[in-house]
Amino acid sequence: MGMVEVRLESLSKQYGSVTAVDSVSLTVGQGEFFSLLGPSGCGKTTTLRIVAGLEQPSAGRLWFGDRDVTRLPTHERRIGMVFQSYALFPHLSVAGNVAYGLRARHEARADIGPKVERALERVRLGGLGQRRVHELSGGQQQRVALARAMVLEPDLLLLDEPLSNLDAALRTETRAELRRLQREAATTSLYVTHDQEEALALSDRLAVLRDGRLQQVGTPREVYSQPANAFVATFLGRANLAPATVAERVGDTWTVRLDNGEHVTGSGHTDLAPGSRALLCVRPESLVPAESGLVGNILDIAFIGQRYEYEVSLAGQRWLACEANRGQSARERGATTRWAVEPDAVRLLPYEEVSCDGVAEP
Repeated sequence: MGMVEVRLESLSKQYGSVTAVDSVSLTVGQGEFFSLLGPSGCGKTTTLRIVAGLEQPSAGRLWFGDRDVTRLPTHERRIGMVFQSYALFPHLSVAGNVAYGLRARHEARADIGPKVERALERVRLGGLGQRRVHELSGGQQQRVALARAMVLEPDLLLLDEPLSNLDAALRTETRAELRRLQREAATTSLYVTHDQEEALALSDRLAVLRDGRLQQVGTPREVYSQPANAFVATFLGRANLAPATVAERVGDTWTVRLDNGEHVTGSGHTDLAPGSRALLCVRPESLVPAESGLVGNILDIAFIGQRYEYEVSLAGQRWLACEANRGQSARERGATTRWAVEPDAVRLLPYEEVSCDGVAEP
């Protein structure tokens, strides 16, 4: 299969007075698995449809390598697409569905059969070519849709929430299969999802969108551990957020004063000067019981198998803390406990209003 670098330059899409995509610029590298992540209505599917040629941008340009494809018809873009609904043809066999695109571009009849069989073997459906689509499970139908896209040997594979119709266990299994196939084929892939776990597990890099605007681009680890703002912090994983004032800053080490008077020291670059308002961001797994630290009362406890989750009254808010289950009993509800955070496990974000449960307001 081929691969191509995809470059979006200030792409925008308006529908009347509504701006669905607002000046989005990003680059998807050759052979990269890149995800567009965000809530419903954030512009991710519209962006994908622009890349596919199914929508025309209101402004901006789109490049595949050194080719400007902004106005190029879909059938000339050498792309494969997998939709949320799979869009399989019920009147065709499995093999007929996979062969559809090859026939549409008038491939030699003698070449179609072997290509279809290879594609089905790749998605582990070898020998099922004569089955009807309705005879397959949801996971198998999803793999037929993937085979139909990949048999065309596209330069770019576009996937629009392809796992959302599967149950949780099958989604996890199929996710691993999809990542294996993408790595084997090394096809540049652009994946749309609202599922943070999918994006973290599948992506080489990802972009978080909100209201049509790009919020942050980076590797899953970068975006999770160094969120750009409160929205990214709370959308990609869970985060405790507390209003604070920067008390001191020396190089990349800083101390903030929480609104209840307690102090927390952290490390990491910030442009916020002493006296500035900020949001302290602490992931639940980075908040651990300790002999010294922030004082909090345990309000509630949940046993999640591999961990305990505690709802804690901290810094005048309700925070979430996690503790690995190593065979010990859970801490007691109502207990007063101290909680520590490592300096490199906290982040300082631009200030915005948050609710009493420490979650950013939309």
